[in-house]
Amino acid sequence: MEMDDDNINAAKKTKSADAFEPICLGISEFILRLPEVKVATGLCRSTIYKRISEGSFPAPVSLGGSSVGWAASEIEAWIQSKLSARPARNCVESRSG
Repeated sequence: MEMDDDNINAAKKTKSADAFEPICLGISEFILRLPEVKVATGLCRSTIYKRISEGSFPAPVSLGGSSVGWAASEIEAWIQSKLSARPARNCVESRSG
C-alpha cells in the first residue's frame, strides 16, 4: 500500500503527545508498541513479559531487529476477556424502615 503525503505526515506526528492515537491507513489491523500496550492494559513492562512467558498474555510480533509490537485486536480481546471474567456486582439496595 502506498502512503500519500497526508498519511506520511500523520505517521510522523505519532512521536508527539498524541502518540497513543492510532493512525488510520485504511487497514483493519494495526500494531501497538509497548508504551501503548502499557497504557491500554494498565500493566508495567515486567508484568507484560512475565504474563507472556506464562502464556496468559498475547505474544508480541517481531517488527525487525529488536523492535516488537502487539496486534491491537489481540490486546483488545485480552482486555475484553478480563472484563468478562470479573464477577458480577450485586447491586441490590437495602431498604431500611
